Amino acid sequence: MNEKRRTKYFIVNTKVEIEFFIIIIIALIPIALLYFHLNSRDEIINDFNNNKILTCTTRELILEVSKEDKYSVDGYYFLKGKTKLPVSKCEVKENN
Repeated sequence: MNEKRRTKYFIVNTKVEIEFFIIIIIALIPIALLYFHLNSRDEIINDFNNNKILTCTTRELILEVSKEDKYSVDGYYFLKGKTKLPVSKCEVKENN
């Protein structure tokens, strides 16, 4: 009887540990993705502040954004007049 209980405890304990680690991994994946997303937005803003030209894409419209064109940063948006472009839709322009 005692050996049966120990075997059953071992099986239940391993199942609980495996499920715990699976839940931890599932919970950490969105946090990691959010961290990398916020980090890339900050890199884009730093590139803009270092006078690099950015290419922003919104649906079918493609715009080049730079400080020379009088764009400014407000939070996580590039502003010029009534134009408001989200930073996450931009990337550094490749020089060909």
